[in-house]
Amino acid sequence: MDKQKYLVIIKGEDRTEDVLKYQSDKNYIHVRYRNADKVYTYVRGNFEFYKNPIEIDMEQNKIILEQEYLYNVTKVLKFHNYYKIFFKDESTIIAFEWNVKLVSKKDNNEISNNKFEYFKEISQITSIKTEEGMALLTKEYEKINFVEKDTALYKFLNKDKNLYSDIVDNNIIIFPFGVNKSQFQAVKNAIRNQISIIEGPPRNR
Repeated sequence: MDKQKYLVIIKGEDRTEDVLKYQSDKNYIHVRYRNADKVYTYVRGNFEFYKNPIEIDMEQNKIILEQEYLYNVTKVLKFHNYYKIFFKDESTIIAFEWNVKLVSKKDNNEISNNKFEYFKEISQITSIKTEEGMALLTKEYEKINFVEKDTALYKFLNKDKNLYSDIVDNNIIIFPFGVNKSQFQAVKNAIRNQISIIEGPPRNR
């Protein structure tokens, strides 16, 4: 089915493009998928069908999913209680409406907190460029649709959200071949921080 016009959710998963057609009776939904001869039967509770979406004006709005900005969004459609979000790389996701917040681009207070968008804009000026004039760092940034909470990038963009842990139990760090003070500190820093750079040649003992 056309993903621009319909939304078909089967067992909580967006299967719109896979579904060729469906029929319903009193208790069940019978689905035929593309490139499949078999008809699959589902109880009504496992099948959701929506049409006639409302398109959100993304020229005027930014979208936040579970308190994090989404990037490279090309289109957002609202189907009843769901938002379907389309990205530049042609991928899509669906989200419940209560997990989504639309923010006007005129709201300077909200947008000024979007650090990653700021870094993307700066990269267009400062990044090394190819012979064709494309900024290499910007090209990599454009591949990122959202920043997941368990990533190092998320921690650095949100300094107040446990960037590192102050709790390191020295007793659980084991050095079977011995260690000097600087080596011990390097290991301790690596455990505490999301990203650590340890520089220096190995020491001869």
